[in-house]
Amino acid sequence: MLRIRAVRDDAEDLARTLAWANDPDVITHSFSRTGELTGDEHAKWFKERVKLGSWWILEETEPMAPLGQIRVDWEPIPGFEPEAGVISLMVDQQHRGRGLGRYMLRSLSDHFDSREDARYLVGLIKLGNSRSVRLFDGCGYAIVASPGLIIAVKQVGGKSGRHQAKA
Repeated sequence: MLRIRAVRDDAEDLARTLAWANDPDVITHSFSRTGELTGDEHAKWFKERVKLGSWWILEETEPMAPLGQIRVDWEPIPGFEPEAGVISLMVDQQHRGRGLGRYMLRSLSDHFDSREDARYLVGLIKLGNSRSVRLFDGCGYAIVASPGLIIAVKQVGGKSGRHQAKA
């Protein structure tokens, strides 16, 4: 059985997320870095992110095994007022190809669809990352080519139109 839980501020989640962050495929598709993180760098970043409360781990419960993570960082992005939720998603290398990324992305959309306010979730995808493009497209995100990257976007929450994209 699968479950999604909040990332905990403990040594186990710290170590797991550091290992995932240093996965060579994750580094290849990252916009923010080109090499491995040190434990100290990750620990500082980890503590800040856990406090925000928008970071989850997907686990298999029988037997217990962490499978991946999904995080949303709310940031001002031109065209999405006042901000958009930038998605970071990663499936453990041993569990790729099982549809777990799709499960996490759909669960995230469902979570934010229950909210009153309309917001946008955005995936920023490096050119050449066709697996991520297929994932977001398959989960109902609009795919937009932009100079140097691909943007996947989906409106979630109350369809009041309060937060409108300026295309």
